[in-house]
Amino acid sequence: MAQWIGQFTSNTHKTKVEDCEESLRHAVAVFTECTDNDKRPEKLKSVQKLAEKLFVARTKLLRARIYDAEPVLDGEKRETKKPLNRLHEQLDSTEMAGTEGILKEFGINNAPIPDIHEN
Repeated sequence: MAQWIGQFTSNTHKTKVEDCEESLRHAVAVFTECTDNDKRPEKLKSVQKLAEKLFVARTKLLRARIYDAEPVLDGEKRETKKPLNRLHEQLDSTEMAGTEGILKEFGINNAPIPDIHEN
């Protein structure tokens, strides 16, 4: 049986999402409270990077839940596939919204977003 570093440490996809959400909330608060116009683009880049990290964590969480649900639901009644369909819908909507959807969710919808890949 394969083992991985971090096994049995309670570090899961769900805890990663929760940690990313907490970090993003803090970064958004720092950005919105920042009054120095020279520092705002730098803080906005940090917010965008954290939003990308959260996007990846959420999609991994949904894919893991889908993977866990599929074998159990194989061959069962159609009604039991509803949770699996709901997970697929959540994954599709998350992927369609992307990082921009996460930024809107956390209240950064009117700020100009710099290209973080410039440097």
